[in-house]
Amino acid sequence: MAISVACQSQKITKLKVDGLLKEGSLQHIVSFSSSAEDMGTLRFSVSEVHKIGILDIRLFNTDRHAGIVLLSTKGSEMNTFLMTPIDHGMCLPSFEHLNGACFDWMSWPQSRLPFSSSENHHIA
Repeated sequence: MAISVACQSQKITKLKVDGLLKEGSLQHIVSFSSSAEDMGTLRFSVSEVHKIGILDIRLFNTDRHAGIVLLSTKGSEMNTFLMTPIDHGMCLPSFEHLNGACFDWMSWPQSRLPFSSSENHHIA
C-alpha cells in the first residue's frame, strides 16, 4: 500500500531543497509467496477474486494484470491464498484511456459467479 505524504522536517534528507516540506510516498511492505501470474487461477477463492474486482471497478484501475496481485497463504492452509492488489498507478484515468483497460481477473472463472449478499451490501 502506498499513500502520498508531505512532512516538515530538517532531518529527512541532507539535500538542499527549497523550504522544509518534503513530498513522497509512504509504502507498506506486504509479505507474499508469489503473484497471481505464477499460480493456477482455480486455487483462488471466489471472495478474493471478487474483492479485487470490486476494488478495480470502484477505482477503475485500468492496468490490473496478474503480476500485480500478490498471493500469501492463509495460515496453515497452503492451498488457499489471500490476494493483495498492488500498483494502483493507473487508477481513475482520464476518459481518453478508458478503452484500454486490462482486467485479467475477468477471465478467471470466479469472476463469473454471483456476488454474495455481503459483497452486494458492500457495493451498495
